[in-house]
Amino acid sequence: MRNELRSIIEEWNPWWDTGTVPDYLVGERRKVTEQIMNLMGKTNWAKAIIGPRRSGKTTVMYQVISDIVSKSPESVLYLNLEDPRLDRFTLTEIYKEYMTMQKPGEAHIFLDEVHHKNEWARWIRTRIDLHSNDNIIVSGSTSHLISKDVSHLLAGRVFLTYVYPFSFSEVLGIHGVKPRGEKGRAISQGVLEECLHWGCYPSVVLEKDTSLKTNKLLSYFETVISRDIATSHDLDAEKSKEIFRYVLKNTGDLTSVNKIKNIFKISYETAEKYLTAMKDAMVVLESRRYAFSLKEQMAFPRKFYPVDLGLRKIGIPQTHKDIGKLLETFIAQELVKAGFETYYLSNGSECDIVVAENGVPVYALQVTAQMSSKNKERELKGLELARDKLKIHGEIITYENTSEFLYLLGNGEKVFK
Repeated sequence: MRNELRSIIEEWNPWWDTGTVPDYLVGERRKVTEQIMNLMGKTNWAKAIIGPRRSGKTTVMYQVISDIVSKSPESVLYLNLEDPRLDRFTLTEIYKEYMTMQKPGEAHIFLDEVHHKNEWARWIRTRIDLHSNDNIIVSGSTSHLISKDVSHLLAGRVFLTYVYPFSFSEVLGIHGVKPRGEKGRAISQGVLEECLHWGCYPSVVLEKDTSLKTNKLLSYFETVISRDIATSHDLDAEKSKEIFRYVLKNTGDLTSVNKIKNIFKISYETAEKYLTAMKDAMVVLESRRYAFSLKEQMAFPRKFYPVDLGLRKIGIPQTHKDIGKLLETFIAQELVKAGFETYYLSNGSECDIVVAENGVPVYALQVTAQMSSKNKERELKGLELARDKLKIHGEIITYENTSEFLYLLGNGEKVFK
């Protein structure tokens, strides 16, 4: 049994022999990788990498590992706990065997999909309380890593880092494009069109074959339904698919729990469970009506955006393009990736997106495919509502200026005037 465990550990850690992480595991360098590297010196805190399926959590782990392996290969232990062969062993048994095998002075423990071990939070708390000088980095979904029990056990002991699909500025970087000058703007508009159509999942962006792009998205969509929503929350798979498709189709529209209850003929509590499951799996982003109290926010309908437009491409028939709706969704996604919160505001008029930091409104955005005499008054009224009620400035984002706005946002430059 011990030899079996040793063999599994060695399989997952090839750099002990080679001294390097294979290039295909490292992939495109992510901006979030630097954030995690900056936390590595804080050994009395665990680091949790949270994100939706296929957003690149494992790749980010390998990028951090690659930086460490270049100096000290034996100090890194990586395990994907989805490996069923590890089900028979506790984290304590795994850790002891690793320490016997390598005897590192300082260990860097990477536990991917950590929720597959029920005792993981207690084990990490014990390692921290023992002042073990180990760096512990885990990954998983928000439902597992921010649950009530975990929050209690690791209170004041964990840094959370969110990993989403590529940002627009990352995609532009891969293409070597900046939306400056006539040529740069033209190319960036083409990249934007691709993102609105295919989304920004890393492996989809990097794949050139369109049939393989489609197959990957189909696989993600089905896995999200079957594992992340239905199985993880003990919900009906077919009903999960129906409700998820409804949310995808109505991205950016006002949606209430009562509306879902009535359309799908389920109870209010069950409808809320399906929406909660989607949020826990991080496949939808929620935008509430801005109000100064949480109770008031929850009393109004909410907007839901898919975390990636690739899911919408697969989830609903593409009979026509609603560029305005796609743009609003994409901009909301990018704001969340940049660390902001999104709300909406309504009172006769509607402001599409209220951008907030730590719950405080900082800017208002109206999003439309293009400005015309037909919609100009409506869009301006939405900005006026935000200005008068929240005392914030704002602007109208159209298809033509989306690329530059999102490029600056993704690079941390000032976009809120």
